[in-house]
Amino acid sequence: MNQLQNFSHKQFGELPIIQINNKDYFGATEVAEALGYANPHDAISKHCLESGVAFHEVTDSMDRTQQKKFINEGNLYRLIVKSRLPAATQFESWVFDDVLPTLRQTGQYGGPRVLSDEEQRIESLKLTLQTAEQQRKMQNVLFDHEKQIDELSQKVDEQITLDSGEQRRFQKVVARRVYSITEGKEEAARLFREIHREIKDRFGVASYKDIKRRELLSAIKYIENWIPRKVS
Repeated sequence: MNQLQNFSHKQFGELPIIQINNKDYFGATEVAEALGYANPHDAISKHCLESGVAFHEVTDSMDRTQQKKFINEGNLYRLIVKSRLPAATQFESWVFDDVLPTLRQTGQYGGPRVLSDEEQRIESLKLTLQTAEQQRKMQNVLFDHEKQIDELSQKVDEQITLDSGEQRRFQKVVARRVYSITEGKEEAARLFREIHREIKDRFGVASYKDIKRRELLSAIKYIENWIPRKVS
């Protein structure tokens, strides 16, 4: 015997459920509206299989008998999957983690039974959706971790100064520039002092050894184009 029950949710409103041939059927229009479809009738026609649609007589608030459309679990999942409503997953949890367990704990549907082919497909789809959701959450966690690692690596790179090989390379560039200007020993010494002083001022360091690795090429280019204030 078919028995209609109504469940209420603060966010999703009323959800009528009926069992037909030992299968749960849900109020089609209420489901589509709860999932945010602008045109519930069109959504039901477009996404639901006819084999999972049933009609049942109900009495409305004005005590009138009407034929109401219900959908099975397979069609319910199809509407959930196609919904763009952010809360669709929350609606799914409410129905399958709260509403249906409450119904089945009453004992009115009998004891455990073997799942039909359709119910097995539904359970498989539920598992697929749950697995996809878990994978999405895991991907988000991995993305956040990778982002944090990248940010940390960038901060570390920004603080690394020249190693011994880079310091020698820098010194050679300085020497090459100085001796391209003068060959005099005293004048070269003055130019070395001047160029090192300007390097410290330009890059804000106490010594050329403190230049950041990421600034090495800029420092080399600066030296190659450096012009002393005075050449004797």
